[in-house]
Amino acid sequence: MVVSCESSPGNEGDAKMIDLKRLIEESDVFKEDYEFVKSVIEEVLEVKTQKSQLNGEIELERLKLERVKAELKLAKLRSSANNS
Repeated sequence: MVVSCESSPGNEGDAKMIDLKRLIEESDVFKEDYEFVKSVIEEVLEVKTQKSQLNGEIELERLKLERVKAELKLAKLRSSANNS
């Protein structure tokens, strides 16, 4: 059994989560092995959290790189202005 969770901003995401919750709760696997379903959902949420954190770290490093590029460009402009 594959359990996936999708969330999106706004009420549409809430509706999807409610539908997903209902589908899971009505499934035979949920009724027969609640702990298994719970552990699968927890694992999915953990992976999503880790992915989100990693994406945040990547974005931070991208912004740092852009800043260094801007500082380098500024230093080159200052250097060429001093040489003129």
